[in-house]
Amino acid sequence: MEYNENLLNDVIRQVFISRRHERGLTQTSLSLISNTTRQFISQVESGKRNPSLSSITSFATAVNMSLTELFQEVDRLYVIWAEKQRP
Repeated sequence: MEYNENLLNDVIRQVFISRRHERGLTQTSLSLISNTTRQFISQVESGKRNPSLSSITSFATAVNMSLTELFQEVDRLYVIWAEKQRP
């Protein structure tokens, strides 16, 4: 499967936001757990920045997900979103 980078980044952002909300975490509390800044999390969630693999790993750890679980969720949502965008 060929991935559209913009769509993939949108899906990753949505997974970040959803998991943070499911865990009842604020951006501030997530930043403390994941050793980042609230501003960085805000920028990632708003699409102003794309997370590095290191940041994705920190996020997954902070919300008690393995990287496998995180990427399975991203892949599942990507397929759904990509289907919706087809003409």
